[in-house]
Amino acid sequence: MKRVPLFKIHVPEGALGRIHESTLLIANDIPASEWVSHTMCDELLFHYRICVRQMQRHYEVVSGFRSFQVIRAALEPGDEVAVHRVSGSEVELVRTALFHLVLDSLMHCPDSYDARERVYRQLTELTRALRKEFEIRLPREYASRNLKRCMGITHRKLRHKRSRRSELERLVERD
Repeated sequence: MKRVPLFKIHVPEGALGRIHESTLLIANDIPASEWVSHTMCDELLFHYRICVRQMQRHYEVVSGFRSFQVIRAALEPGDEVAVHRVSGSEVELVRTALFHLVLDSLMHCPDSYDARERVYRQLTELTRALRKEFEIRLPREYASRNLKRCMGITHRKLRHKRSRRSELERLVERD
């Protein structure tokens, strides 16, 4: 573990940035300032560590995105934070971050059926984007069908919103 000033830790770009965005969309809506204090941060980081990779002049978060957001909300930019430095290829780091996100979502799966559907949709949208843009696939254990089963979403079909077609489009289709 290394202590790093908070202002030197940045949100990554690319595939890891997408995972970070999805993590924030799935996270609860209660502001961190309401449930975490400055004194709790070390304990939080002991149990939910932030993993970073070193860049030239700063560090990028590669895992522990929720912890990073909570700590960033609770501390001042000059405060030092205990982080775990990791190394590896981009694909390995993305797969690890994706694994942590899926595992965390499954462990803390909401009780509400609609909330589980929302989490499922966010995860499938993220995996589609990673596959399309970065050619990174989820392990077979966390494929869409298995995620639905694990989250208990097998009873209803999930439907995506269809865009409405205008009268002109319908007439053109008939011809």
